[in-house]
Amino acid sequence: MPQKKSYLMPTPRSIFPSKKQPRRFGRAAIIAPALLVLAACASAGTTTAHEQPAFIPAASISGNYLSGMHANARGDIPRAIDYFQTIAKQRPDDVYLWKLLYVLNLSGGDMNQATAFARLLLKNHINVAYEAYLVPVDDLVKGRMKQADAILSGLPSQGLHMYLRPLIRAWIKVASKDYDGALKALRPLSKKKDIQPLYAMHEGMIQALWGHQDKAEKLLEQANNGEDGPSYRTTIILGNLYERAGKPNQARRVYQNYITQSRSGYLLDDAMARLKSGRKPAPAIRNATDGLAEGLFGIASSLRRDHVNEPALDFARMALVARPHFPAAQILLADIYEQEGQIQAANAVYRQIDPASAFAWDAKLRMADNLNALGQIKNALKLLEAQAKAYPDRPAPLIQMGDILRHAGRFSEAVNAYDRAFARIKNPDERSWSLYYARGVALEQAKQWPRAEADLLKALSLNPNQPNVLNYLGYSWMEQGEHLDRALEMVRQAVLLRPRDGYIVDSLGWGLYRIGHYAEAVREMERAVLLVPEDPVINDHLGDVYWQVGRRQEARFQWNHALFFGADAALKKSIENKLKNGLPPHKVPRNATPKLSPKSSSKTDAPGDVKPEAPSI
Repeated sequence: MPQKKSYLMPTPRSIFPSKKQPRRFGRAAIIAPALLVLAACASAGTTTAHEQPAFIPAASISGNYLSGMHANARGDIPRAIDYFQTIAKQRPDDVYLWKLLYVLNLSGGDMNQATAFARLLLKNHINVAYEAYLVPVDDLVKGRMKQADAILSGLPSQGLHMYLRPLIRAWIKVASKDYDGALKALRPLSKKKDIQPLYAMHEGMIQALWGHQDKAEKLLEQANNGEDGPSYRTTIILGNLYERAGKPNQARRVYQNYITQSRSGYLLDDAMARLKSGRKPAPAIRNATDGLAEGLFGIASSLRRDHVNEPALDFARMALVARPHFPAAQILLADIYEQEGQIQAANAVYRQIDPASAFAWDAKLRMADNLNALGQIKNALKLLEAQAKAYPDRPAPLIQMGDILRHAGRFSEAVNAYDRAFARIKNPDERSWSLYYARGVALEQAKQWPRAEADLLKALSLNPNQPNVLNYLGYSWMEQGEHLDRALEMVRQAVLLRPRDGYIVDSLGWGLYRIGHYAEAVREMERAVLLVPEDPVINDHLGDVYWQVGRRQEARFQWNHALFFGADAALKKSIENKLKNGLPPHKVPRNATPKLSPKSSSKTDAPGDVKPEAPSI
């Protein structure tokens, strides 16, 4: 289960007394009533997805603060808000609390409260960052265009603000049907070469709402043919424009271009099916708030790609204020939560995604991963089985099911899931190496070595320089005393490819030990323990090697370390026997050859395995 981080909260230093208090504001008489109203509203309106015990505040400010931080760290945002609201009633003029409660309400999805705190910060001229944009967004959604524009005028114009202000102001003008004013407001973005696709996309959407079809098509084509290739959202908007104009061939070209260039081409399955049926879709961009949501979503996506998660969360939430049922923004928001360890919050967002959306598929698969991380394996498998049944041609849910079962040690069940996945793959190609590898591992653990060896060899033929495959097959051969020359060379190659992977270095050390090269094995095993100091198997291996070179006290120390670090039942029994009786002299396999001596390891790190990513949107 991933470690949960404390969610992006500022530190309210003024909660605790200190010799030097931060500057406080003399307008407490004005501010305090407003904050007390907010506190009362939040206490009355906060709900959770599950029943919680009745809230009992701590007896002191420091107690409530620590309890709130603890609740936040374990992902219980509503309870964290309860504790900090309790402090806010006693410290109603505390700026840090306002910012903290803004962040908590934002991350917890209570946008009414988050907006109220953002307004409070602005009203009292507190130095705010991007949270201030929530106020004009809220005003625009509620039809208060003049107020939105006035607030926007008072915000900074440097950094990211130089993109935000023209973008939001343009959509304020569109909401007022001032299309000329909208294009004028957007024009500063046209001078920035690095964001030409963004500028063309938004001008294109404005022209479409204005009824200028030809101009809209030209601009959106320009936006969709930038250096980075077509984006999902621009593809959807442009294709939709063509479909609604009765131009199915142009729409098909746009969709096919994305499918060809993206790994997320399946997101357009519904659009392609609709083209085939001849049905006309609803507009992709219906009004100013939809256009604003696209802009906020694009900024959030860019920040997320750069791993700047705090403002990315702000803008993803704002996009959903502008357009509440926006699956692409919901997927992005959930992804940010996952990156911050807030997987229950991520799943809450996934559950809100329209089942008819193209993103529902991804949402279900990622929910299953999160359920597994939460220890809810039965629920994860049930969800994946339902997906496998709903999409009988897609192998992904069965592969994911196999991975979950394999990591849970249910190897025979994992093999069955992988077998079912392979039955859905008509022509396995080089991309299938990882599935052969995963099934090979499960088969080996399930004591089905002939099938396991065949799968691992197939994976190696498809991806000859894959370090995990080289290591696993080589290590397995060494354990069985087979093909020792080739096995050791394979593991040595894996170490060259990934010199900082302690498990692969351990395989090399263990291989050297197996053929009796004890001194060289010590060097590699000591390096493995430095790389992965808390692994019980690696510590056990180092203990065995120490014993064979006569370092008996150090051997016992490593064996005890292995016990301390959680050796499983079988390893524990073996170690306890070694601690009691020591090890007999090691027998070198007859087919081990003395010509094998370790080569110098590369000092260049190789990139790790490619991890599953969110759909490219």
